[in-house]
Amino acid sequence: IEDKIVPNEWLRNVAVIDTPGTNALLSRHEELTTQIIPRADLILFVTSAERPLSDSEGQFLDKISKWGKKIIIIINKMDTLTSEENNQQVIEYVKTHVSSRLNRIGAGSHDEVPLFPISSKLALSSRLRLDNDDYTGLSQSPEWIRSGVSHLEDYLRLTLSSGTVVKSKLLNPLNVSDRLINKYINIIRNRKDNLQTDIN
Repeated sequence: IEDKIVPNEWLRNVAVIDTPGTNALLSRHEELTTQIIPRADLILFVTSAERPLSDSEGQFLDKISKWGKKIIIIINKMDTLTSEENNQQVIEYVKTHVSSRLNRIGAGSHDEVPLFPISSKLALSSRLRLDNDDYTGLSQSPEWIRSGVSHLEDYLRLTLSSGTVVKSKLLNPLNVSDRLINKYINIIRNRKDNLQTDIN
C-alpha cells in the first residue's frame, strides 16, 4: 500500500482508495477489497469500453451491491470506440446489465445508478498541455471536452461536499445494518417454511 497526498482543496477531507482489479489473482487482493468496501461511503466502479462489465466485474458488482453502497459507474477508454453508435451501444449495454444485476439481488432503487463514459487518456493529455491552475484553458480544450471527465468531476464535487459527506457517513452504517438484518430475516423465514413443510 502506498499513501500519496494530493494538494487539492476539494479533496481535503476525502480519502480515495484504489483497490486491486477484479481479475487480481492474489487472494490478498480480494481480501483487501472486501475489507474496504463495507467501510466506503462512495464506490467508483470502473469498467472498460473495450470489454464492458466482464464476468468477474459483474460478480464483484453483485458483492458490492449487497452492502447497499452508493455506486457510480465509470466506463473508461471511450476514445477506443470508433463511432457514436458504438459509444451508445456500450453505454446502453452497461446501463442495462447494471440495472438487471442490482434488481436481481434486491439492491435496485428508484434512482438510476449514475454512469459516466470517459477517456482518462484524453483528460490526462489535455491536463499535461496546460498549467495546473489554467482552468479556463482546460475547460476550452477540445480533448478535455471530449474526455467527459468534467461531468464526473462536477458530480463528485457535489457528492463530496461537506453536508453530503456527513449525511452519507451517517447513513452508511444504517444501510449496512439494514442489508444484514434483511439477509438474516430471509434466512429465518426460509428455515421456518422448511420446518413447517416437515411438520405437515
